[in-house]
Amino acid sequence: MNKLNEYFILVLIILHSCKPAPITTDLIEISTEKNPISFSNIFNIDEVINLETTDSCLINVIFKVELTDENIFILSNNQVYCFDRRGNYICKIGKLGNGPNEMIKPSDFDLSPNNEQLAIWDNIRRKLNIYNIDGRYQSSYSPNVRRVTNFNWHKNNIFQFDTEFEIQEDKSFCISEFNIKSGKIHQKINFSKEHQGYNILSYDAFPKINNTDCFLSTLTNSVYQFESEDYSRLIKIDFGSSEITKEMLTSFGGNTAKLISEVEKNNLSILMKFYQVDNCYITNYSKGRKIYSNIQSQNTQNQMTINHSNSFDLLSSLMPYGIYKNNLICVADPFKLLTNFKNNGKLVQNRNEADYNLVNELANKVKSDDNPLIFITSIKSSSDE
Repeated sequence: MNKLNEYFILVLIILHSCKPAPITTDLIEISTEKNPISFSNIFNIDEVINLETTDSCLINVIFKVELTDENIFILSNNQVYCFDRRGNYICKIGKLGNGPNEMIKPSDFDLSPNNEQLAIWDNIRRKLNIYNIDGRYQSSYSPNVRRVTNFNWHKNNIFQFDTEFEIQEDKSFCISEFNIKSGKIHQKINFSKEHQGYNILSYDAFPKINNTDCFLSTLTNSVYQFESEDYSRLIKIDFGSSEITKEMLTSFGGNTAKLISEVEKNNLSILMKFYQVDNCYITNYSKGRKIYSNIQSQNTQNQMTINHSNSFDLLSSLMPYGIYKNNLICVADPFKLLTNFKNNGKLVQNRNEADYNLVNELANKVKSDDNPLIFITSIKSSSDE
């Protein structure tokens, strides 16, 4: 009997040790700079790509941009467009429709780690479609998740956001790890109440910091980073906004869209995108109707802000959209770029002749209704200045 009791106690100890550790959080606070400066004070323009503009590849609002050594992939108009690195249009990846292997509402895409395949998530059919890099269909998967906003293809797995959200306590926010080899979800990474429910109202793609996965809460203006492969520990990077409370959400009947409108109306900052390059945190955020980019050194000692509504910064329309080999991918709307140049170019020519010459050269090559321009940029070092 004593031996049985000892065995039972041993089993309890083992089971207790297997429970997932509670999520703990380290906090990094970052304030917003009040005195914006020009884009070219911070970034070098290393490459400009003029995307081909035809009826087959008209780009509207861009939701995501990914680059490889050979190609550019853009999510717009519920389609993934493929261009070569010179900007020539190649094809659309996947077909829209109700037929077999077709999509209705793509919400995100990602490249495989070796850049040889591409996956697109269809939010209506709840399917993950896999294609060769040249656009040929390969396979589809239907993981048991609800609505996926963003996902990241990580090694042999796909990390997906399960966007389940309700005020009720039985609903939670989690990341599902789906293995495309087995076609099954192997684990769900659940977050404690501090990191789920009303505190994670809206979020964006998995940005990368030092090759670890992150998730972004756009209404609480925070970025949460997993520390290595330890899913029990997060680093929270906070951008100084007020927290969204349960009372605020309840007062809007749980309607996140109405709450976002109220936040915008009251001129509060909303964090939109987050990137890390050259040991700098780069964030796009809106305040009222104006959009800014904040560049913050990793040691939080120095920070600068670009005002994308500054008419006297000829490159103000360049918006950070992603990372490519430690360079920042920026997208520029030709209409805004050329209109600003026409109205203010001569006024700022003497103050910033390099920017004037660059935009003047582009003005002779592109039209205001052309597809967006892709800029590959790098952060200036002290020796560049």
